[in-house]
Amino acid sequence: MEFKVFKSHVTRKDHPNADLLDLVVVGEYQFVAQKGIYQTGDVAIVIPDKSIVPPYIQKDFINYLKGPDKNRVGSVRLRGEFSQGILLNRVEAEKILGKSLDDFEFDVDVSELLGITKYVPYIPPSMAGVQKHFEGHSHYFDAVQYSAFESEFEDDEIVVASEKVHGSQTNYILNFLTNKETVSSKGLLDKGVEIEEDPNNLYWKAARNSKLREAAEFAKINFPEATQIQIVGEVIPCQGGYNYGAAEPRILVFNITLSNPSLTKSFIPLNTKISWPLETVPVLMIGRYGDIKDQLRAMSEGKEQVSGKELHIREGIVVRPEVDRKAANGTWLRLKIINPKYKETGEELS
Repeated sequence: MEFKVFKSHVTRKDHPNADLLDLVVVGEYQFVAQKGIYQTGDVAIVIPDKSIVPPYIQKDFINYLKGPDKNRVGSVRLRGEFSQGILLNRVEAEKILGKSLDDFEFDVDVSELLGITKYVPYIPPSMAGVQKHFEGHSHYFDAVQYSAFESEFEDDEIVVASEKVHGSQTNYILNFLTNKETVSSKGLLDKGVEIEEDPNNLYWKAARNSKLREAAEFAKINFPEATQIQIVGEVIPCQGGYNYGAAEPRILVFNITLSNPSLTKSFIPLNTKISWPLETVPVLMIGRYGDIKDQLRAMSEGKEQVSGKELHIREGIVVRPEVDRKAANGTWLRLKIINPKYKETGEELS
């Protein structure tokens, strides 16, 4: 998801756990607000999670900011639902900005104008690697808040619920026409950056350990029309306290995208008729949405299944249609429910 501070219309939804709170949805972001402040169609300014705000904004939100300098915007959970940053209604925005919101264009990044920058956590050298510009196209994969989009599912459609693994997203791309391999993290690839091949780099080491090149060549045999494959998964171990019993880095895959100039097809590798030579994230349930939707929140709790030994608390689950599709506003229906007992630190590596 591209980092930007922007003006947008909002959509109001009922908070599932609180009569005096609302959910407010802006694109892929979800916010929690006092009931009645927003109505669908209202205009607001979005300052997303991981923003570093200047003093003139900081002073009004100091009690909600994080970091040693109390200037970093973070996600907070209010009555079980995440609020992913600061949402300024028209009155708040015009007070802080000193000008009418009508002076701002919709969906245009105004972070530089407002003196807001993105917070980037420290990345260990073993993960950062030598970086260079990525020349090509890629498919961005992210999961958004379930409550904001659950009404988009149809009761009769088949959905897949898989475990959300606490690692760092790895993207492996093989261009079949040029034979070029690309490895990058979610955050780097979103900025158009790849990591040069290095046997000591965590992402490259995990890609080789997981034989992603072999899996990509296997895909070409089964999908000869494809000119590129992108394999996306979580590299473990990587996040502090979550090693899943892994001694060497490996990748648990949750998405494959095959493409050519006229085709883009994304799917869950385990849920196909082809036996993929890949280790995937644990799939917990596949079924008709109307039959399983009441079980999903409880399913997000408990212990992880990756290690087979329940070593850690489960981070949560991801729910998506068996046939990949988008919501009405263009957001991919890849929805996450975070375990209520899981606590984010704000220092997670993407």
